[in-house]
Formats: sequence, structure tokens, C-alpha cells
Amino acid sequence: MSTTLYAVAKLAEERVDPDAAAVETVSEQARRVAGEMGPEEVSNTLYAIAGLAEKGVEVDAAVVRAVNEQARHVAGEVEPA
Repeated sequence: MSTTLYAVAKLAEERVDPDAAAVETVSEQARRVAGEMGPEEVSNTLYAIAGLAEKGVEVDAAVVRAVNEQARHVAGEVEPA
């Protein structure tokens, strides 16, 4: 899910209007699986959400909350660069 949402954000970055229904569907799925995400998926998903927000594409606040909650759980799993 994180990769798909990231791809949608990249399309928006390239001025390709993302389909609102597609963003909603992918976002909802991300919300459902947020509790299973690892650190990289959490990072990619939050990055994608931020990219979409920069382009004026709204992502449901429940998705952001769910992924942020998982970020708190996996924060200790991140390996330093």
C-alpha cells in the first residue's frame, strides 16, 4: 500500500491529477493495514501523504492518525543510517 500511495503522490508531483476515488481507495486500505506496517512502509506512507497534501490532494485524517500511531510503535525498529 505504501508504494502505491507513494506512486500516486509522485504522479501528482508531475502534475498528473490523481483520481480522487483511487486516492480514497488506496488510503482506506492503508488505514486498514497500518497496524501491520513496518518502519519503511510507515515512512513511505507518511511521505506520500505529505506529497499529496503539498499538491492539494486531501487524505482522510483517519488514515494519517492510523499511520502516525503505527509510527510510534515501530520507531524503535528503525536502524540508524
